[in-house]
Amino acid sequence: MVDISLTWLLKFIKQLYRQLPDDLNCHIPVRQVRQGDRFYIRLFDNEADELWSFVRKRDNVYYIWLVIHRATRQVIAFHVGDRSRKSARALWEKLPNKFKNTA
Repeated sequence: MVDISLTWLLKFIKQLYRQLPDDLNCHIPVRQVRQGDRFYIRLFDNEADELWSFVRKRDNVYYIWLVIHRATRQVIAFHVGDRSRKSARALWEKLPNKFKNTA
């Protein structure tokens, strides 16, 4: 329909992916929670997940790791790689610091 090759499209997507900032400029709203006579600020309500697909052949599997804010469905960080500890660490490094120190 648009007369472009799959190879060109994949290269274009790869180029766009490289230009994305690691923190995706996320802005999560702050929400107050009341318990009795006290107010607490609840900052983080996130979930992490991964999905996978293959490119061109079934042996060429890639995983997309995501961290998403539950209420707004905003993607906080993502990483494309395999399903290894190294990829998990790469996702962790892409998380903004304010999401890492929640304890």
